[in-house]
Amino acid sequence: MQCTIKLIHTERVKKTNPESVIKKRNKKGIKNMSNTVKKLVVILGLIAAATISVSAAPAQQNLNPVSGKVLDAATGEGEPYVTYSIASVEAPADAAPLKMTITDENGSFSEQLPDGSYIITFSTLGKKDLTQTFTIQGSPVDLGNIIMEDDEQMIKEASVTALRKLVKMEVDKMTYSVEDDVDSKSMTMLDMLRKVPMVTVDAQDNITVNGSSSFKVYVDGKPNAMLSSNPSQMFKMMPANAFKSVEVITNPGAKYDAEGVGGVLNLITDKSSGQKAIQDGYNATVSSEVDTQGDVDGGIFLTGQKGKFSISADINLMRQQMKGINATTELQNLGADGSVLSTLSSSQDMSQTAPGLYSDVSASYEIDSLRLLTATLGIMDFRTKEPQNTAYTMTGPGGATLFTYNTDGEGGYKYASYRAGMDYQRSFAGVEGRALTASYLFSARPIDNDVYTYYHGYADDRHSDNKENSLEQTAQLDYSTPWGQGGNFSAGAKFISRVNHSDSDYFLLQSGAWTPDAGSVEFKHINNIVGTYGEYSLAREKWSGKAGVRYEHTFQQVRYLSGAGSDFGLDYGNLVPSASVQYNTGATSNIGLSYNLRISRPGIGYLNPYVNRSDISSISYGNVNLETEKSHRINLVYNFFSPVVMLNLSGRYIYCGNKISQYSFFDSEGVLNTTYGNIASEQRIGLSAFVNVNLGQKTRIYSNFDGGYVMLDSKTRGLSNSGFQFSSFTGVQHTLPWDLRLSLNFMYDNGRYQLDGHMDGMCALMGGLSKSFLDDKLSIGISGVTGFEKGGAIKIGMYTKGADYVNNFLTRVPLARVGINLSYRFGTAQNIQVKKAKHSINNDDVMQKSSGATNTGTSSVQGQ
Repeated sequence: MQCTIKLIHTERVKKTNPESVIKKRNKKGIKNMSNTVKKLVVILGLIAAATISVSAAPAQQNLNPVSGKVLDAATGEGEPYVTYSIASVEAPADAAPLKMTITDENGSFSEQLPDGSYIITFSTLGKKDLTQTFTIQGSPVDLGNIIMEDDEQMIKEASVTALRKLVKMEVDKMTYSVEDDVDSKSMTMLDMLRKVPMVTVDAQDNITVNGSSSFKVYVDGKPNAMLSSNPSQMFKMMPANAFKSVEVITNPGAKYDAEGVGGVLNLITDKSSGQKAIQDGYNATVSSEVDTQGDVDGGIFLTGQKGKFSISADINLMRQQMKGINATTELQNLGADGSVLSTLSSSQDMSQTAPGLYSDVSASYEIDSLRLLTATLGIMDFRTKEPQNTAYTMTGPGGATLFTYNTDGEGGYKYASYRAGMDYQRSFAGVEGRALTASYLFSARPIDNDVYTYYHGYADDRHSDNKENSLEQTAQLDYSTPWGQGGNFSAGAKFISRVNHSDSDYFLLQSGAWTPDAGSVEFKHINNIVGTYGEYSLAREKWSGKAGVRYEHTFQQVRYLSGAGSDFGLDYGNLVPSASVQYNTGATSNIGLSYNLRISRPGIGYLNPYVNRSDISSISYGNVNLETEKSHRINLVYNFFSPVVMLNLSGRYIYCGNKISQYSFFDSEGVLNTTYGNIASEQRIGLSAFVNVNLGQKTRIYSNFDGGYVMLDSKTRGLSNSGFQFSSFTGVQHTLPWDLRLSLNFMYDNGRYQLDGHMDGMCALMGGLSKSFLDDKLSIGISGVTGFEKGGAIKIGMYTKGADYVNNFLTRVPLARVGINLSYRFGTAQNIQVKKAKHSINNDDVMQKSSGATNTGTSSVQGQ
């Protein structure tokens, strides 16, 4: 192959260009557009131009592929939807181009051309036009990475200030750019997720991904057990600006573990993933925020480079608190004929203080051009204190008061996560895309839930201390290689050793001393999992597809070290197929269909047999006999994108025949028992929609919607429920004079259905105003959020009903707050990148109990 490439930047200032043909053609091309309307006109004209191109190309000659990728010089990321035209060097300057279209959402392009010499011109809003010449002589031509630089003069004249693309859409994955969202400097990560397509956060902060509450969380492609086990609590404490972007992987494929019905949330922390040549030095960003509720957080993100070694560190300290929370409950005990035997009413006042630490360190060393060594270290540590006071009243069938009592509680909840991993990647000379990766990951997740309840003489004071820990070691080997034109084959094997340990102690205060109770128990739940997979993907001009299969075999043991219970063991296998196909309906749209079978293994929160007796009127415990959930899922996705409008529609159908559900009942002593079982079948039909509209160069409006119909049924409990549920997050961002950036958002949720009842919805309003100084190095902003109840609060109600009980629960949460935030960046280098291995460990095979909902003791929140 012979290929001659010449790079020419055509700017608004006068430049000398010896190639007069190129100069004339650039003057007649599409360049330096000052508004979005002109850009849209060009896009609408592409169909006609493409028709001309086809007729102009000599069809009788042999065609050769020409490809490349356009990158943003500032970020190193693919530049989507860049207009490009291809013409023969020998053609007159005013001749129609042979090809004229736009790059895809990744900045990539590919054409088929006969032998000859050509000129290709690239143009997009806010960038300098760029031209290359190349020659084809019977072989494919790869133009490689084409770097487009900002047109500073155009940006200054056109005030292109507010419209960086927030969403990058693919059939089986969606990426939301957190760093390009002006709200990232004032929102928590939980609030930011309300904006992310195919992710919903309900009134009680429960998160669902692609319509399912079963999903896994990763950080930079690696599993994070702490975030997966308590996502709503963790994200509520973490500032959004700790992350660069969020990937929603809806069809993980065979290379991911079989767990996670909704898919995977992959949080990217590398904020400098540029692909330009890196230079020695460092960059850093420090940030902090304080608000009227007493929340304080601060963090630093640092990257450094020295030769072949690079490192990044993200460290955040925070303290969150909430006062004035009130919850009321009315629990009725029903007779066989449905009559009310008794009613227990309670009113609880509580506050919450939660200091925490989140840190993540990544490093890489490029041994040579074919060998890469990477390492990660992560630490999270959060400690929550929840003092509370509760008043109880018990009434009989006629409403007469039987007794009353008050309790004071002191709750301490400590949870942490420690992880360390290493990857070694070996590439192969002469075969681009072939790689072999060996990985190891260690993680630990200790939890300590320590609660004191004082009854002031009505009953014995109680102390429960439940310690849990999950130790996990994983070894993995992955291999990928091109296979056939446009094809790629991946295969791998994995071994996981997971030991869940629980030591639960229960004490009564008797004769002035804490006396151990017979309900204490200590046990281990051991899982050894062996997995292997194979997957093949193929891409053609308009079609692409992927199919694979994964097999996992689990060896499980349960051992009781103390307390009541019998040891047992079992082993079982799961064969998990997956497939997807995508068709590009045009240069700016595609449609895709996917199917996968996913499983959810119950985590220690569901299995732990410890009986929580901190409340004399109700107890709760796990179930060691739970089985693995199996869910079938079909997704239909449509994407449309242009400089003005971006639209994503994702329809889904989910079926699970052995759903793990929480249920409650009264025992012979009149105490409400709450536990779990594989007792329900579930069907969900839903639609997720995301739309973003750019109104000129300074304004965007967007809306994230998720809704659907849910059907739940339990033959064993005699319960069924169904209904339509939806949520939406709609907002506008506008750049005011003096480059002030305004953001307003409205959130609405109509509630959620579950097997034994439903939860009410809520609505809230949030907004922010920010300004950058010192060449965007310093940013200062103010933000606020409020509910629509008195004092800016929100009220959340829940109704549940079983065979022998009815429970009404209402909580009032003071939401209103105003915060001030600032960030400052400094450094000596640009575009430092800590390189990542092509494959790494992704453990997503455990279903953890969510702690996002307020615990009513009678029901579980099922995600839409």
